[in-house]
Amino acid sequence: MIVIFFKLSKSLCLSAFLASFFSFEKELVLIYIAIAVHECAHLIACLFTKEKHLGIVVNIFGMSLICKPIKKLSNSMIVLFSGPIASFVLFFVFSFVAQIEGANPYMRFFAFVNLSIGTANLLPVVPLDGGNIIKGLLHSKLGVIAGERISQKISGAFRIFFVLAELICILCKIFNPSAFVFVIFLIASRKKEKELAIYDKKCILSGDTPKNKKIKYMSFDSESELLAIAEKISHSYFLIVAAFENGKFVGDIDERELLFAIRKNSSLCTLKEYFEDKCL
Repeated sequence: MIVIFFKLSKSLCLSAFLASFFSFEKELVLIYIAIAVHECAHLIACLFTKEKHLGIVVNIFGMSLICKPIKKLSNSMIVLFSGPIASFVLFFVFSFVAQIEGANPYMRFFAFVNLSIGTANLLPVVPLDGGNIIKGLLHSKLGVIAGERISQKISGAFRIFFVLAELICILCKIFNPSAFVFVIFLIASRKKEKELAIYDKKCILSGDTPKNKKIKYMSFDSESELLAIAEKISHSYFLIVAAFENGKFVGDIDERELLFAIRKNSSLCTLKEYFEDKCL
């Protein structure tokens, strides 16, 4: 039995009020339908890849599917790309229908909404799909810590660009309500990005690793610092570090022990100090 939990945000009331005040109730309903299809595509992809979803949050900006961090890169890409693909499919379908004589005038609007949702979600800004795609690839290639740092820089750069672009448009007396709301969303999502990063780290520290995750062994000099080694951690494998000093084996440490050591002690602690029990 599949159970989906819906969480309605208080900000949803503001959407209803604005729609009623400016008389665009039908347009708002179509927007939420398009977003619902987008999120349902993510949900179906989660079920297909057997990834655990937690529920759907509905707020002033639309809807978002909440699920646990996906460790397997291929599953992550399937889930993340499914939403934009569904939006683009609806865009092409309703664009074709809108060309038919006598078609409902709202068909063209619905097609445009799906194009906008699909395109916007591919922007490399967390928590949008595009941002999570970039983050997943960076985590896989560079490790969780280094990947997260670069991902946040990319998201930050795009946020600044869109905020400045919107300010220039306002100064030039070019005001688009949809663009303004989108920029507000990007600013508000900064807090969400931090929450996702903390959640990812908690899942790693809890030792929640899938059974099919491959073990990767890496060798380091005993003088290597723990933080530098931690940047090699990746969602695509489970890291086990072997330390050597002058060609002699000193000991090994897995990624959970490594992160716990960094959290408890100085990140500048070396493997040698760790094994000599000086930092613990």
